[in-house]
Amino acid sequence: MPTSQVKLSSILGDKPWTERAIWYRILQRAYISNNRIRSDFFDNNKDYFHNYSLKLDNEIKQRINAWEIDYKRWRKELEELKEEVVESLLEEANKIGHPSLANAADLVELAKAMGALLAVDLKTSQIRRFLGAVMGAEVEAKKKSPDSFDKTKAEYLKVYLAYAAGRNAAAMPLLRVLEPMISKIRPSGREGWDDFCTFVRFVRSVVAYHKFYGGGE
Repeated sequence: MPTSQVKLSSILGDKPWTERAIWYRILQRAYISNNRIRSDFFDNNKDYFHNYSLKLDNEIKQRINAWEIDYKRWRKELEELKEEVVESLLEEANKIGHPSLANAADLVELAKAMGALLAVDLKTSQIRRFLGAVMGAEVEAKKKSPDSFDKTKAEYLKVYLAYAAGRNAAAMPLLRVLEPMISKIRPSGREGWDDFCTFVRFVRSVVAYHKFYGGGE
């Protein structure tokens, strides 16, 4: 297949889903000139590759440098890559049973990918507003003992997510991944409390990675 017809999904297809999310973040910085990605793209972003622990193999560099694509198609393929990443994140999130029983390393990888993805379009103030709602639910939960926990306040976070996504489509990945996670918080007692605490840590991790990957104010 000619390089001009190669899609982003093919160029990055063998990369782990977390890495594809980070590539999506970096490629959003690319500038199209004369129907090609500018040849100085990799030089201009080498600090990002280093800081984000991306391995810049020659095959990807050569294929992207040789890629001919018009700007409209470029934006379309970036959106397609984003959707593929979101679907991967949703698949990974659905593998998680009750949050407190999930592997911590898996949750961190999920938070890392979400942070990179959301950093493109979702402002820090917007994601922090949701964190504020989560922390508000946490404060209410802490007024009782862990054994007396009930997830009513946590359940209402779904409504907040729906409102945020309705106002700003950039928040939709947050809704799609966090809503099923909230559903898996057990309804009451210490087990529910442990699930909720894990969920809170996860949301804080997403916010932290959003900042790390350059989410705008």
